[in-house]
Amino acid sequence: MTRRSFRPRSSTRCRKAKEIAHGKPILEGYHRVTPYLILSNASDAIAFYKAALDANEVMRLDDPSGKVHHAEIKIGDSRAMLADEHPDIQALRAKTIGGSPVSMHLYVEDVDSSVERAVAAGRNSSVRLRISFTTTALAGSRTRSAIAGSSQPTRKI
Repeated sequence: MTRRSFRPRSSTRCRKAKEIAHGKPILEGYHRVTPYLILSNASDAIAFYKAALDANEVMRLDDPSGKVHHAEIKIGDSRAMLADEHPDIQALRAKTIGGSPVSMHLYVEDVDSSVERAVAAGRNSSVRLRISFTTTALAGSRTRSAIAGSSQPTRKI
């Protein structure tokens, strides 16, 4: 994907502009809830999510220094938005404000191979695979950029 400073791919930009102009409340390809992650190095996070979670980069708005002002990735059928920290507009990463109570779950077909892939991509595991009352397997990770969980749906309770 070619990156342009402050310009998403034109097809994405045009489609979104048309949908917004026509008053479409939920843009095509988005769900009602879309996480927006503010990070210390969004470029590294995007590279990690591509390697570990097979994410696709949908769009990215970089400035000339390489700072990410807005990016979107797609994992499966879901999108997430990411940006580097921008204190001037109060877009602060979790570490700047002393942590975050927010976590995200990623549902996968095979949690074991997903965890192995994340470890190979540089993940530092903070929670090992375990069985919980809501999932058949759960693994947590703390990377330099974000905290995430992976789980498989419970088949029997």
